[in-house]
Amino acid sequence: MKLTIGNKLNNFDKDKTRGVKSWVLFFALVIFLSPALGDVLCVRKKQVTGDFNKNFRVFRGSRCPSGFAAIINTASFRGPQGAQGPSGIINFQENRNNTHASLATLAGGLINSDLAYEAISFPSFTKQSGDTTIRVTFISHLNLLNDATTTAFCSVQLRLNGATSQGSTSTNFTSDVSGVQTFGSGSVGANQVISTTVKVVGYFTGLPIGNYTPSVWLRGLSVNDCRLNDGIFRNSLIIEEIKTN
Repeated sequence: MKLTIGNKLNNFDKDKTRGVKSWVLFFALVIFLSPALGDVLCVRKKQVTGDFNKNFRVFRGSRCPSGFAAIINTASFRGPQGAQGPSGIINFQENRNNTHASLATLAGGLINSDLAYEAISFPSFTKQSGDTTIRVTFISHLNLLNDATTTAFCSVQLRLNGATSQGSTSTNFTSDVSGVQTFGSGSVGANQVISTTVKVVGYFTGLPIGNYTPSVWLRGLSVNDCRLNDGIFRNSLIIEEIKTN
């Protein structure tokens, strides 16, 4: 009889010990997965027999109070630094106007096809960061009327503070820069008209923080080659400041 009772007591103690260990593991997992519950799992330095709630406590902060010793400190469960987040637009501005522009008025009837002429300017914007890219998108309507015997064309160029995406402020037209598109080249014969939607996108990099005034420049072969917004259409200019990794 004594042996049987002793065995039962031993089994009871083992079950109780296993139960306590299970609770300790449970609390450790809870703290690891849910740091908001607490920072430190602590145990009393002097055990209170049979009272699990008093033996083990979860405390906020990085230290256990007097009379407790730390078992798990969640500060030690910090993973490596995560990857850089995706790039995104940190600044956005859209401007619209009903301005009409044509080479006939800009160049005074005398066209030099090697030159670009400033046609439309838009309100300035402020670049917020020094390591961002500015994307300029211009959308409008374009008419090309060729009343000569040669083919007509119109080149549209985007600039910031009068400078191309390569930084040139010269009026000499260059096509090997971002933000330039030519319409109608070789497709408009004598006494023909082409009417089309214009969309030009330019990327400007390496610009410091500051204010910038966007503008649209035109270049053609004759005074009738370029006529922007020749009617009830609207010009739209979108400025996006893009943060890259």
